[in-house]
Amino acid sequence: MVDAVFFLSPEDSSICKEMLFSEFEAILDGLVDLPEFSGKKIRAVFARIDRKLCLQATVFFLVDFYAWGAADRSWNIPLATLCEQDVADFRLPDGTPIRLIDSDNCTAAGLWAAASPSQKNNCLQQLAGLVRKNSLGIHVDTDLPEKEAVVEPPVVPNAEQQMQLEAEVARLKSELALAGQKARQWLQHHQQRLDQESRKQREQMEVDSQKQLEAGLADCQARLRALQHQHELLQACYRHSEELLPRLVAAGVTFRAYQPGAGEFAVPPDELACYQQDPQAYAARLCGVSAEVYGLWLKHYQQPVCQARRADGQCCGIPLDRENQPQRFIPGVSDHCARHRGSHRLQGHPG
Repeated sequence: MVDAVFFLSPEDSSICKEMLFSEFEAILDGLVDLPEFSGKKIRAVFARIDRKLCLQATVFFLVDFYAWGAADRSWNIPLATLCEQDVADFRLPDGTPIRLIDSDNCTAAGLWAAASPSQKNNCLQQLAGLVRKNSLGIHVDTDLPEKEAVVEPPVVPNAEQQMQLEAEVARLKSELALAGQKARQWLQHHQQRLDQESRKQREQMEVDSQKQLEAGLADCQARLRALQHQHELLQACYRHSEELLPRLVAAGVTFRAYQPGAGEFAVPPDELACYQQDPQAYAARLCGVSAEVYGLWLKHYQQPVCQARRADGQCCGIPLDRENQPQRFIPGVSDHCARHRGSHRLQGHPG
Protein backbone atom coordinates (compact mmCIF):
# COMPACT_ATOMS: atom_id res chain seq x y z
CA MET A 1 0.00 0.00 0.00
CA VAL A 2 1.09 3.58 -0.69
CA ASP A 3 -0.15 6.66 1.22
CA ALA A 4 -0.63 10.02 -0.54
CA VAL A 5 -2.17 13.44 0.17
CA PHE A 6 -4.32 15.52 -2.22
CA PHE A 7 -5.10 19.23 -1.67
CA LEU A 8 -8.33 20.90 -2.83
CA SER A 9 -8.24 24.39 -4.31
CA PRO A 10 -9.44 27.13 -1.90
CA GLU A 11 -11.46 28.65 -4.77
CA ASP A 12 -13.39 25.52 -5.83
CA SER A 13 -13.55 21.79 -5.17
CA SER A 14 -10.96 20.76 -7.76
CA ILE A 15 -7.79 18.97 -6.69
CA CYS A 16 -4.88 21.37 -7.20
CA LYS A 17 -1.91 19.51 -5.68
CA GLU A 18 -0.87 15.92 -4.95
CA MET A 19 2.12 14.39 -3.16
CA LEU A 20 3.29 11.26 -1.37
CA PHE A 21 2.70 11.18 2.39
CA SER A 22 6.48 11.36 3.04
CA GLU A 23 6.53 14.73 1.23
CA PHE A 24 3.60 15.92 3.36
CA GLU A 25 5.57 14.94 6.49
CA ALA A 26 8.42 17.18 5.28
CA ILE A 27 5.93 20.08 5.09
CA LEU A 28 4.72 19.35 8.64
CA ASP A 29 8.36 19.29 9.82
CA GLY A 30 8.86 22.81 8.43
CA LEU A 31 11.38 21.75 5.78
CA VAL A 32 9.14 22.86 2.88
CA ASP A 33 6.61 25.72 2.63
CA LEU A 34 3.59 26.07 0.32
CA PRO A 35 3.28 29.82 -0.44
CA GLU A 36 0.13 29.25 -2.53
CA PHE A 37 -1.73 28.26 0.67
CA SER A 38 -0.42 31.16 2.81
CA GLY A 39 -2.82 32.16 5.60
CA LYS A 40 -5.54 29.70 4.54
CA LYS A 41 -7.37 26.65 5.92
CA ILE A 42 -7.05 24.02 3.20
CA ARG A 43 -9.23 20.98 2.64
CA ALA A 44 -7.20 17.87 1.91
CA VAL A 45 -7.67 14.12 1.45
CA PHE A 46 -5.41 11.36 2.79
CA ALA A 47 -5.59 8.38 0.40
CA ARG A 48 -4.40 4.79 0.77
CA ILE A 49 -3.66 3.27 -2.65
CA ASP A 50 -2.89 -0.35 -3.53
CA ARG A 51 -0.26 -1.52 -6.00
CA LYS A 52 -2.87 -1.74 -8.77
CA LEU A 53 -3.62 2.02 -8.50
CA CYS A 54 -7.00 1.51 -6.80
CA LEU A 55 -8.25 3.68 -3.92
CA GLN A 56 -8.74 1.60 -0.77
CA ALA A 57 -9.47 4.25 1.90
CA THR A 58 -9.66 8.04 2.31
CA VAL A 59 -9.68 10.54 5.20
CA PHE A 60 -11.05 14.07 4.59
CA PHE A 61 -9.01 16.44 6.82
CA LEU A 62 -8.15 20.14 7.26
CA VAL A 63 -4.76 21.81 7.62
CA ASP A 64 -3.98 25.47 8.41
CA PHE A 65 -1.07 27.40 6.90
CA TYR A 66 0.74 30.40 8.38
CA ALA A 67 1.03 33.68 6.49
CA TRP A 68 4.46 32.69 5.13
CA GLY A 69 3.25 29.34 3.76
CA ALA A 70 4.37 26.94 6.51
CA ALA A 71 1.96 24.33 7.89
CA ASP A 72 0.52 24.78 11.40
CA ARG A 73 3.09 23.30 13.80
CA SER A 74 0.32 22.16 16.19
CA TRP A 75 -1.37 20.02 13.49
CA ASN A 76 -1.57 16.42 14.72
CA ILE A 77 -4.26 14.23 13.14
CA PRO A 78 -3.56 10.44 13.21
CA LEU A 79 -4.47 9.88 9.56
CA ALA A 80 -3.12 6.32 9.32
CA THR A 81 -5.09 5.29 12.43
CA LEU A 82 -8.30 6.93 11.24
CA CYS A 83 -7.86 5.20 7.88
CA GLU A 84 -8.25 1.80 9.61
CA GLN A 85 -11.58 2.64 11.28
CA ASP A 86 -14.41 0.21 10.65
CA VAL A 87 -17.00 2.26 8.73
CA ALA A 88 -19.46 1.43 5.97
CA ASP A 89 -17.88 1.63 2.51
CA PHE A 90 -18.89 4.51 0.22
CA ARG A 91 -19.68 3.17 -3.25
CA LEU A 92 -18.98 4.97 -6.52
CA PRO A 93 -21.57 4.80 -9.34
CA ASP A 94 -19.69 1.82 -10.86
CA GLY A 95 -20.03 -0.07 -7.56
CA THR A 96 -16.41 0.33 -6.46
CA PRO A 97 -16.27 0.34 -2.61
CA ILE A 98 -14.03 2.93 -0.88
CA ARG A 99 -13.63 3.37 2.88
CA LEU A 100 -14.35 7.09 3.54
CA ILE A 101 -13.71 8.75 6.91
CA ASP A 102 -14.97 12.34 7.33
CA SER A 103 -16.74 14.51 9.86
CA ASP A 104 -20.07 12.82 8.98
CA ASN A 105 -19.03 9.44 10.38
CA CYS A 106 -16.11 10.31 12.70
CA THR A 107 -15.95 12.67 15.68
CA ALA A 108 -12.17 13.25 15.50
CA ALA A 109 -11.16 16.94 15.37
CA GLY A 110 -9.86 18.51 12.16
CA LEU A 111 -12.02 16.60 9.65
CA TRP A 112 -14.41 17.94 7.01
CA ALA A 113 -17.19 16.48 4.87
CA ALA A 114 -18.67 17.27 1.48
CA ALA A 115 -22.10 18.95 1.56
CA SER A 116 -23.89 16.08 -0.20
CA PRO A 117 -23.34 12.47 -1.36
CA SER A 118 -23.04 13.72 -4.96
CA GLN A 119 -20.18 16.06 -3.98
CA LYS A 120 -18.47 13.22 -2.13
CA ASN A 121 -18.87 11.11 -5.25
CA ASN A 122 -17.39 13.85 -7.47
CA CYS A 123 -14.39 14.28 -5.16
CA LEU A 124 -13.67 10.53 -5.01
CA GLN A 125 -14.01 10.20 -8.79
CA GLN A 126 -11.46 13.02 -9.20
CA LEU A 127 -9.13 11.18 -6.81
CA ALA A 128 -9.56 7.85 -8.60
CA GLY A 129 -8.82 9.49 -11.96
CA LEU A 130 -5.64 11.16 -10.68
CA VAL A 131 -4.48 7.94 -9.05
CA ARG A 132 -4.93 6.04 -12.35
CA LYS A 133 -2.78 8.67 -14.15
CA ASN A 134 -0.04 7.81 -11.61
CA SER A 135 1.64 11.24 -11.62
CA LEU A 136 3.17 10.26 -8.25
CA GLY A 137 5.14 7.44 -9.89
CA ILE A 138 3.75 4.62 -7.73
CA HIS A 139 5.28 1.24 -8.57
CA VAL A 140 2.56 -0.97 -10.07
CA ASP A 141 2.70 -4.75 -9.52
CA THR A 142 1.61 -6.42 -12.76
CA ASP A 143 3.27 -9.83 -12.37
CA LEU A 144 1.58 -10.95 -9.14
CA PRO A 145 -0.79 -13.96 -9.59
CA GLU A 146 -4.35 -12.85 -8.88
CA LYS A 147 -5.35 -16.18 -7.37
CA GLU A 148 -3.10 -15.80 -4.31
CA ALA A 149 -1.75 -12.79 -2.47
CA VAL A 150 2.05 -12.68 -2.31
CA VAL A 151 3.82 -11.48 0.82
CA GLU A 152 6.57 -9.10 -0.31
CA PRO A 153 9.93 -9.64 1.42
CA PRO A 154 10.73 -6.79 3.82
CA VAL A 155 13.12 -4.21 2.38
CA VAL A 156 16.57 -4.42 3.99
CA PRO A 157 18.43 -1.09 3.68
CA ASN A 158 21.68 -1.22 1.77
CA ALA A 159 24.64 -0.90 4.18
CA GLU A 160 26.66 1.05 1.61
CA GLN A 161 23.85 3.59 1.16
CA GLN A 162 23.62 3.99 4.96
CA MET A 163 27.37 4.64 5.19
CA GLN A 164 27.17 7.19 2.36
CA LEU A 165 24.32 9.01 4.12
CA GLU A 166 26.24 9.13 7.40
CA ALA A 167 29.29 10.49 5.56
CA GLU A 168 27.12 13.19 3.93
CA VAL A 169 25.73 14.19 7.35
CA ALA A 170 29.28 14.48 8.72
CA ARG A 171 30.35 16.54 5.71
CA LEU A 172 27.47 18.99 6.14
CA LYS A 173 28.26 19.37 9.84
CA SER A 174 31.84 20.23 8.89
CA GLU A 175 30.61 22.72 6.28
CA LEU A 176 28.32 24.30 8.88
CA ALA A 177 31.20 24.74 11.34
CA LEU A 178 33.44 26.19 8.60
CA ALA A 179 30.68 28.58 7.51
CA GLY A 180 30.29 29.79 11.09
CA GLN A 181 34.06 30.35 11.40
CA LYS A 182 34.22 32.29 8.11
CA ALA A 183 31.20 34.35 9.12
CA ARG A 184 32.85 35.32 12.41
CA GLN A 185 36.05 36.27 10.60
CA TRP A 186 34.05 38.34 8.13
CA LEU A 187 32.26 40.13 10.96
CA GLN A 188 35.53 40.87 12.76
CA HIS A 189 37.06 42.32 9.59
CA HIS A 190 34.09 44.57 8.87
CA GLN A 191 33.76 45.63 12.49
CA GLN A 192 37.02 47.56 12.08
CA ARG A 193 35.49 49.43 9.15
CA LEU A 194 32.23 50.03 10.98
CA ASP A 195 34.07 51.79 13.82
CA GLN A 196 35.18 54.48 11.34
CA GLU A 197 31.75 55.16 9.84
CA SER A 198 28.65 56.96 10.98
CA ARG A 199 26.08 55.36 13.28
CA LYS A 200 23.49 55.09 10.51
CA GLN A 201 25.90 53.37 8.13
CA ARG A 202 27.09 51.08 10.92
CA GLU A 203 23.55 49.96 11.75
CA GLN A 204 22.75 49.28 8.07
CA MET A 205 25.89 47.21 7.54
CA GLU A 206 25.21 45.23 10.72
CA VAL A 207 21.73 44.42 9.44
CA ASP A 208 23.08 43.31 6.07
CA SER A 209 25.81 41.23 7.68
CA GLN A 210 23.35 39.53 9.99
CA LYS A 211 21.02 38.70 7.11
CA GLN A 212 23.84 37.13 5.09
CA LEU A 213 25.00 35.14 8.08
CA GLU A 214 21.48 33.94 8.94
CA ALA A 215 20.77 33.00 5.32
CA GLY A 216 23.96 30.96 5.05
CA LEU A 217 23.46 29.23 8.38
CA ALA A 218 19.76 28.59 7.69
CA ASP A 219 20.60 26.92 4.37
CA CYS A 220 23.18 24.60 5.94
CA GLN A 221 20.87 23.82 8.86
CA ALA A 222 17.95 23.02 6.55
CA ARG A 223 20.10 20.65 4.49
CA LEU A 224 21.43 19.05 7.66
CA ARG A 225 17.91 18.58 9.09
CA ALA A 226 16.73 16.98 5.86
CA LEU A 227 19.63 14.55 5.80
CA GLN A 228 19.26 13.76 9.49
CA HIS A 229 15.56 13.07 8.93
CA GLN A 230 16.41 10.70 6.07
CA HIS A 231 19.02 9.06 8.25
CA GLU A 232 16.53 8.53 11.07
CA LEU A 233 13.99 7.05 8.66
CA LEU A 234 16.61 4.70 7.25
CA GLN A 235 17.67 3.60 10.75
CA ALA A 236 14.04 3.05 11.77
CA CYS A 237 13.39 1.04 8.63
CA TYR A 238 16.47 -1.06 9.28
CA ARG A 239 15.49 -1.74 12.92
CA HIS A 240 11.92 -2.52 11.91
CA SER A 241 12.99 -4.99 9.23
CA GLU A 242 15.34 -6.76 11.65
CA GLU A 243 12.54 -7.09 14.21
CA LEU A 244 9.79 -7.93 11.72
CA LEU A 245 11.46 -10.78 9.83
CA PRO A 246 11.91 -13.18 12.81
CA ARG A 247 8.35 -12.48 13.96
CA LEU A 248 6.96 -13.25 10.50
CA VAL A 249 8.96 -16.48 10.31
CA ALA A 250 7.86 -17.51 13.82
CA ALA A 251 4.24 -16.86 12.85
CA GLY A 252 4.59 -19.27 9.94
CA VAL A 253 4.60 -16.65 7.19
CA THR A 254 6.32 -17.75 3.98
CA PHE A 255 7.71 -15.38 1.38
CA ARG A 256 6.72 -16.19 -2.17
CA ALA A 257 7.87 -14.71 -5.44
CA TYR A 258 7.33 -15.24 -9.11
CA GLN A 259 9.82 -15.23 -11.98
CA PRO A 260 9.22 -16.36 -15.59
CA GLY A 261 10.46 -19.89 -16.14
CA ALA A 262 10.71 -20.63 -12.43
CA GLY A 263 7.04 -19.94 -11.75
CA GLU A 264 5.89 -19.18 -8.22
CA PHE A 265 8.29 -20.31 -5.50
CA ALA A 266 8.99 -19.87 -1.79
CA VAL A 267 12.04 -17.83 -0.73
CA PRO A 268 13.64 -19.08 2.53
CA PRO A 269 14.17 -16.27 5.08
CA ASP A 270 17.96 -16.70 4.99
CA GLU A 271 17.94 -16.20 1.20
CA LEU A 272 15.82 -13.02 1.08
CA ALA A 273 18.85 -10.73 0.75
CA CYS A 274 20.24 -12.89 -2.07
CA TYR A 275 16.90 -12.79 -3.89
CA GLN A 276 16.52 -9.02 -3.49
CA GLN A 277 20.05 -8.40 -4.75
CA ASP A 278 19.45 -10.23 -8.08
CA PRO A 279 16.02 -11.86 -8.63
CA GLN A 280 16.95 -13.07 -12.13
CA ALA A 281 20.14 -14.77 -10.95
CA TYR A 282 18.14 -16.43 -8.16
CA ALA A 283 15.56 -17.67 -10.70
CA ALA A 284 18.34 -18.92 -12.98
CA ARG A 285 19.74 -21.02 -10.12
CA LEU A 286 16.29 -22.52 -9.48
CA CYS A 287 15.99 -23.38 -13.19
CA GLY A 288 19.46 -24.99 -13.25
CA VAL A 289 20.94 -22.63 -15.84
CA SER A 290 23.49 -19.81 -15.75
CA ALA A 291 22.40 -16.19 -15.29
CA GLU A 292 23.63 -15.43 -18.82
CA VAL A 293 21.55 -18.23 -20.40
CA TYR A 294 18.54 -17.22 -18.30
CA GLY A 295 18.86 -13.62 -19.53
CA LEU A 296 18.98 -14.76 -23.18
CA TRP A 297 16.00 -17.07 -22.61
CA LEU A 298 14.01 -14.30 -20.92
CA LYS A 299 14.60 -12.01 -23.92
CA HIS A 300 13.42 -14.84 -26.21
CA TYR A 301 10.44 -15.60 -23.94
CA GLN A 302 9.29 -11.97 -23.96
CA GLN A 303 9.83 -11.52 -27.72
CA PRO A 304 10.25 -14.83 -29.59
CA VAL A 305 11.87 -13.59 -32.80
CA CYS A 306 15.14 -14.44 -34.55
CA GLN A 307 18.00 -12.50 -32.92
CA ALA A 308 20.51 -12.97 -35.78
CA ARG A 309 21.95 -9.82 -37.37
CA ARG A 310 21.54 -9.26 -41.10
CA ALA A 311 24.25 -7.77 -43.29
CA ASP A 312 22.76 -4.28 -42.72
CA GLY A 313 23.15 -4.69 -38.96
CA GLN A 314 19.41 -5.01 -38.28
CA CYS A 315 17.85 -7.86 -36.33
CA CYS A 316 16.30 -10.62 -38.51
CA GLY A 317 13.08 -10.52 -36.44
CA ILE A 318 11.32 -13.57 -37.97
CA PRO A 319 8.73 -14.91 -35.44
CA LEU A 320 9.73 -18.17 -33.72
CA ASP A 321 8.02 -20.78 -31.58
CA ARG A 322 8.47 -19.74 -27.95
CA GLU A 323 10.53 -22.09 -25.77
CA ASN A 324 8.78 -21.94 -22.38
CA GLN A 325 11.44 -23.73 -20.32
CA PRO A 326 14.88 -22.18 -19.69
CA GLN A 327 16.41 -25.65 -19.28
CA ARG A 328 15.56 -26.51 -22.90
CA PHE A 329 16.68 -23.19 -24.33
CA ILE A 330 19.83 -23.35 -26.53
CA PRO A 331 21.39 -19.95 -27.35
CA GLY A 332 21.88 -19.52 -31.07
CA VAL A 333 19.36 -22.27 -31.83
CA SER A 334 16.17 -21.58 -29.88
CA ASP A 335 16.45 -17.86 -30.66
CA HIS A 336 17.50 -18.20 -34.34
CA CYS A 337 15.41 -19.07 -37.39
CA ALA A 338 16.30 -22.11 -39.57
CA ARG A 339 18.19 -19.88 -42.01
CA HIS A 340 20.51 -18.35 -39.43
CA ARG A 341 21.13 -21.39 -37.22
CA GLY A 342 23.69 -22.71 -39.72
CA SER A 343 25.56 -19.40 -39.93
CA HIS A 344 25.65 -19.24 -36.12
CA ARG A 345 27.38 -22.65 -35.99
CA LEU A 346 29.84 -21.66 -38.72
CA GLN A 347 30.86 -18.60 -36.66
CA GLY A 348 31.87 -20.93 -33.83
CA HIS A 349 29.03 -20.19 -31.37
CA PRO A 350 27.78 -22.99 -29.12
CA GLY A 351 24.68 -24.83 -30.27
